[in-house]
Amino acid sequence: MDDTLGVYISLYGVKPNGEDQSANINLALASGNTKFIFPKGTIRVDKKIQINNRAVEFIGHNNGRSQENATILEFYGEGEFISLGNSSTPGFSGQQGFTLRQISLIYKGSSRGNLKNPFAVSASNGWYGTGTYGIRDWRGGGIKLIDAQIEHFEYGVWGTQSDINRFNNLQLFYNKCAIYMEEKSDQFLGEGLYTFGNDNTITMVNCTGGRFLNCQFVKEGSQGTYPVELNGCFSMLFAGNWYESTGNYGATVPAYIRLGASSECRNIVIRSSTLAIGDKINGTVPQVNYFIEVVTGRSIVIDEAGGYLRNLKKLVGFSGGASIQDVYVKLANTVPYSDGKYHDENGTGRAAILIEQHDENGKTVMGLTRTKAQAGSVQRLTGGLWTRIALDKSVFDELGEFDNVKYQWTAKHTGYYRITSLQMTGVQQAGNRLQLALFLNTGDSTGGTPWTFLDDRTSPVTGGGAVSGSVEVKVNAGYKIDLRMLSTNDTTLLGGSSNYLIITRI
Repeated sequence: MDDTLGVYISLYGVKPNGEDQSANINLALASGNTKFIFPKGTIRVDKKIQINNRAVEFIGHNNGRSQENATILEFYGEGEFISLGNSSTPGFSGQQGFTLRQISLIYKGSSRGNLKNPFAVSASNGWYGTGTYGIRDWRGGGIKLIDAQIEHFEYGVWGTQSDINRFNNLQLFYNKCAIYMEEKSDQFLGEGLYTFGNDNTITMVNCTGGRFLNCQFVKEGSQGTYPVELNGCFSMLFAGNWYESTGNYGATVPAYIRLGASSECRNIVIRSSTLAIGDKINGTVPQVNYFIEVVTGRSIVIDEAGGYLRNLKKLVGFSGGASIQDVYVKLANTVPYSDGKYHDENGTGRAAILIEQHDENGKTVMGLTRTKAQAGSVQRLTGGLWTRIALDKSVFDELGEFDNVKYQWTAKHTGYYRITSLQMTGVQQAGNRLQLALFLNTGDSTGGTPWTFLDDRTSPVTGGGAVSGSVEVKVNAGYKIDLRMLSTNDTTLLGGSSNYLIITRI
């Protein structure tokens, strides 16, 4: 036998005979060999397989459920099925380089919890092994899972400081959490994953540089769980993936991907996505509310999403109260959401979104400030007192930034803005002075100190008057700006389209 191809583990008594083979597998691991070829068939394992060597390889014959054509390791024990190191392993010094190729790991024991995934429940697969781990890595990394399958565990694959892992053509079915990585489990690559009926597909906490490419996420999540959860993650890429809803079972998944529920995510890019979102339940209730839900995140990029976006409630949802919620969206199609917006603001946070739509007419940038407010009626101003102008009618307000009751504009984005106003007055006596200015972050409707002036003029003769001006200013998100006038004498502002304020982000 050529040892470079591996050692047949049957030499250590491992057989698909329905009896517990855990002792024989651990005996093989203690031999000093590291590369083992498993036979076809179903191999029963009742106890943990403890791996304390680096670069161990388990190689089987195809992955799948047919005993005739596949190598299947069925686990009937508790806790960890395959353990790489243990909880006392020092940082980044675990059993690196474990490989599982063409083998299925399936929990078959009797200690079971209930999945929430509605499709899994309907298919009589709505259960998982309570407290079980298909593979648990303690600070090793370098794991290669190739053409393998992991099914019915509480955690399919779990790792801490488990970096530089490569999962290729891995199938993950009916797990409570299919992949869980935490604490610098960086530079992860998942390519061609096929996941099905899991409550939670991927959870990553404090990880950097993860990539999920050309994967199929099918019928994932539940009414109370998100298929993909990222917390405290930086520079992650999801590209070319298929995202499919659970089906018409009366349960709505809140969002396919949630970012920053417990800690800020940054530089997350989600590119070339296909959304296979089924028809709304009873024609009204979405199977999935949002593709992306942002709680705390900056520099979140959605670059092209196709498929059945119209069956979502919206493409993006903002929740929580974080001051950091930035999303940039680039689309080559349009979606007829009822209010014309691609996002919902369900929290009290910043909720900054910028959208580029590309079609045969070129590029349209949405999500920029475009506000025009005007006075709906005549307003009487008392002489000698700065008075807020009652702009109580919005002509357009792209981002909902203008308050028609307080007559105040609140910036949702930090940036540079052009602010323009024209105010027509009634008859002015010769020599009457009119001043027009912007006021910043003031609560009272009268008095105060101007932030910047738009106009200052004195009427040369008796007659109708007007003040106008334009200014470019830098504004921080959350700034509140209102328009005020000061007249030497009592005066009247005309109402209608001749009295307006326009604010545009430049």
